[in-house]
Amino acid sequence: MEAQDLTISICIPAFREAENLVRLLPELRSHLDATRINYDIIIIDSMLPQDSTQEVCKCHGVRYINRVGDDSYGAAVRTAISSFSGDYIVFMDADMSHNPAFLGEFIKVIGQGNDLVVASRFVSGGGTENSVVLRLMSIFLNHVYRFVLKLPVLDVSNSLKGYRRSLVEGLTLHAKNFDIVEELLFLAVRRQNERGVPIKIVEMPMTFQRRYAGHSKRRLVVFIVDYVCLLMRLLRMRYWS
Repeated sequence: MEAQDLTISICIPAFREAENLVRLLPELRSHLDATRINYDIIIIDSMLPQDSTQEVCKCHGVRYINRVGDDSYGAAVRTAISSFSGDYIVFMDADMSHNPAFLGEFIKVIGQGNDLVVASRFVSGGGTENSVVLRLMSIFLNHVYRFVLKLPVLDVSNSLKGYRRSLVEGLTLHAKNFDIVEELLFLAVRRQNERGVPIKIVEMPMTFQRRYAGHSKRRLVVFIVDYVCLLMRLLRMRYWS
């Protein structure tokens, strides 16, 4: 399939992110339009509106849906996977930490026939504007997950990834919070391995930026507990199921 024949669904979980979306959406659409690749943008809001996100989406002509199940990040990802219609699904953050200018080049690489494209802080040219403490935590987490689960990517935890539809459609995901990023990656790679077909992965260097407005929804204690529990569960799946 030629790149211009693809449709790519850009799925953006948003929880009280209207202030960021006002800036993000026009910039994102401008860069995506320049690629001449078909795309749609889906904003996955909270179950019940908590700010003006719906109005912002209407103003910028993007699809707005509400999460199903609860208001967790995991529910947003599951809702996106059950709702997207493209040949690929791309997840990105709503807080401007993923530069919209990067998305133009990102979906061009997806259009080259890859199964999985990863925006990576850990390949040459990539980086982050986060604090030293957060950088060290991220390096440690990525190293452990990559080594223990034998994942073939350097940046396991960055949410900006593009998946071929066949890798994610129908997957059963259980993670409730941000650990669903790792669960999705593990299960998608595992599915392709079970098919006996080598997975085509490209990691593109990206600089992770500080959020533009609002506050992070991550909570450190919950974050640590979730990631330890998920690692144990995925470890059992890899070696004993």
